[in-house]
Amino acid sequence: MPSDSSRDKLIFKARVLEHAGQYEEMWDVINKMIAAKADLDQDERKLFAASLKGVVGPKRNAWQQLDSLQKDVKDEDNLKWTKKYQKKIEKELAALYESAQTVLKNTLLPAAKDNDSKVFFHKLQGDYYQYHAEITDAEEQKDKALEAYMAATDIADNLPPLHPTRLQLAFHFAVFFCDILNDPERGCKVASRAYHEATDLINMGGDNTPPRERRIIGKYLGLLRDISDATCNAGTGPGFNFRQRHGSPYGRYGSPMGGSPRMGGGSPGRCGPVAVHCCPGPGHHPPGPPGPPGPPGYGSSYGMAQPPPRMGQFGGPRGPPGPGGPGWF
Repeated sequence: MPSDSSRDKLIFKARVLEHAGQYEEMWDVINKMIAAKADLDQDERKLFAASLKGVVGPKRNAWQQLDSLQKDVKDEDNLKWTKKYQKKIEKELAALYESAQTVLKNTLLPAAKDNDSKVFFHKLQGDYYQYHAEITDAEEQKDKALEAYMAATDIADNLPPLHPTRLQLAFHFAVFFCDILNDPERGCKVASRAYHEATDLINMGGDNTPPRERRIIGKYLGLLRDISDATCNAGTGPGFNFRQRHGSPYGRYGSPMGGSPRMGGGSPGRCGPVAVHCCPGPGHHPPGPPGPPGPPGYGSSYGMAQPPPRMGQFGGPRGPPGPGGPGWF
């Protein structure tokens, strides 16, 4: 087995290659690091995820751009060439996804010892099965993604509601329901549950989060609020896709690219019942009570300029926000 100094050198090389944007070489170095020791600490897990995202991201972006461009190509020969090139990218992506799943299933998950590691790797399994489903629309990939996300969710219940990995999982799982399974109702439930459990803990004063993690927690609380708003309140038309509506071209949601045009939205009428069932509008239930006072320094600590909105009691409209605590802004 390589010495600790050899492993430290591999980690150093991986960090340098990440800063230089050389993700394919970084991916090779990370695989050597895993071969030396598969039980990764938090920083090493982040390096693994960053290298995989860096390799997959540009190809995924290219595939989606080619998919979108085809509707504008009028010449038959040009269209044939565009589709052929997209198939080339598709094969490269499929090989990368299969390689990543092999490492996750056969090496990283069996070596994972703590719940944080297990949730992290099961979530990655779900993410990359989800991305594979984008290019194939195969039920097998969707089923595997759902299975991985469910496994991660079962373990994540053992983590605190404000744990960053738990919040990231909830967001990705909710987007999966909206964009891949075309089921915004379940996406709304996943996002709302995670959001409310986390903010309830903050409001009860049970937050012992280290300061260095608060900004990432604030980011995912905001994203969970966004997806809850989008699926429950904005999703009233004949079909809905969260990443198409709210995504940016590269990386806002922790994945290289938003939803593919091919994935489309939900089935006709899908989002209408969701708006009533999950977040009914005025006339269904009375508004919720005002929110509780904010904890000291909440806004500055979590990078959020205002208190997180609350769902009204029994799914009614939100009540007015509670007063801010000391240092709110």
